[in-house]
Amino acid sequence: EMWLATSRARHGLGQLEAAVHATTEAQRLAKLIRDPGLESSVSAELGSQLRQQGPIDEADVQLAIAVARAEEAGDQTLLPAPL
Repeated sequence: EMWLATSRARHGLGQLEAAVHATTEAQRLAKLIRDPGLESSVSAELGSQLRQQGPIDEADVQLAIAVARAEEAGDQTLLPAPL
């Protein structure tokens, strides 16, 4: 969650590449600990950031992952963010 918070702060400061890097690191760690809820949140954040920067295809992949992990976690509250 620290990397996710760092990513959001960097994004807010306009440091878009640094934000994506931090989100990618958060995603790597979320996969390691196998937390589908955290994976969903991180993928939704990464998808949103990528969508703003232009790589729409990769953004769509990340948003689809976010939905899948939210469903896997059984947490309906995670679903609205990537949609």
